[in-house]
Amino acid sequence: VLLEHVLRGGKEIDLVPVGRDHIAQEGDRIRFRIHLHERVVVDGLEPIILHDDAEYLAVSKPAGVDMTCNPQTGSVRHALMGMLQDMGYGEIYPAHRIDKPVSGIVCLGKNLKALSRLMRCVKRHAIEKTYIARVLAPLGPMPGGLLIDVPLKVVQEVEGRSPTARVAGTDGKVARTVLERELRRFDDGTALVEVSIQTGRLHQIRCHLQHAGYPIANDGEYGGQGELGREVYVDNDSGDLRSMLGDHHCKGCRSCKYFQFVLDGSERPPRLDPPIWLHSWKYKFPSLGLDFESP
Repeated sequence: VLLEHVLRGGKEIDLVPVGRDHIAQEGDRIRFRIHLHERVVVDGLEPIILHDDAEYLAVSKPAGVDMTCNPQTGSVRHALMGMLQDMGYGEIYPAHRIDKPVSGIVCLGKNLKALSRLMRCVKRHAIEKTYIARVLAPLGPMPGGLLIDVPLKVVQEVEGRSPTARVAGTDGKVARTVLERELRRFDDGTALVEVSIQTGRLHQIRCHLQHAGYPIANDGEYGGQGELGREVYVDNDSGDLRSMLGDHHCKGCRSCKYFQFVLDGSERPPRLDPPIWLHSWKYKFPSLGLDFESP
C-alpha cells in the first residue's frame, strides 16, 4: 500500500509518497493506492437508471455484479457502487441489497436523511417487494397465493465460501414468501412466476422456492440445474494480456502468480459468475409515494 500526502494546510500540493513512519498532520488527506485484480464482468454491463431526483435514486442492477466495492474480492469499479460512481453519482447510499447473481431494483438515498426514510420503511416492512423467477415446475400449473412461512437461518458450510440460507426450526428467523401466480409456462417444464416477500432474509426467495418444490431452474446452490460461467482471461495472438500482466506485476501477489500460471496453461482460467433466473421487479414505498419497476 502506497500512502500519498495530498493536502497540507488546506493547500493542494503534488502527490508525495510517504513511508510507514509518516505522522499525519491536521489538514492532511491520505490516498491509498492498492494493487488488485478486478473481477471480470460481461463487457458493456452497466446499471439502468429507473428514477433520479434530488432525494432518491433507483437503478436496475445487472446480474453477476456485486453490490458494494470490496478490494479483497476484486470488485471495485465493476461493483454496482463503482459503476454508479463512474456514471457521476457521488454520495449515494443503498437502502438494501440483492444477491450478486440476481438482477433488478436497488433503491438508494442521495443523502443520509433520504436513506433513513428508506431504511425506516424497510425495517417496518412498509414496503411492497415483487420478484419474478423462472422455476422448475414439471407437474403442471402452480398454485397461486401459496404462502411459504418457514424460518430460515444463515450457515457457513464451506470455509472461504459465502454463507447460505437453510430451513430452520426454533433457532431460525421469521421468513415469509408468497408465490403469487404463474405468469407463463415453457415447454421445458419451467414456469415464470411472480413472487412477493414480506421479510428480507439472506437468499430467502431462493431457499423458500426450493423448500416448496419449485427451485429456480438454473440456481445450482438451491436445487436447480446450475450452469458454468464462460471461461475468461484468454490472451490474443499479440500477447496483450501477458504484456499487461508483466507491466503491472506485483511481487508477492498470489493473483499475479495465479494468472501467470493461467497464461502458461498450468492452471484453469477463471469463469464469469453465472446469473440466476431471479429478478427484482417492483419496489413500492407507499408512505413515500415511490413506485419503481424494472424491465
